[in-house]
Amino acid sequence: MEVRVFNNQVEKALRILKRKLSQDGIMRELRNREAYERP
Repeated sequence: MEVRVFNNQVEKALRILKRKLSQDGIMRELRNREAYERP
């Protein structure tokens, strides 16, 4: 996944990256894997 930064607008690029990650479900997957639940 790639997000380009134009005119040193890092905050805008981070918002776009977070939006792309949430649309792909990656953030949800990371949250689920953060805490291991014993079987």
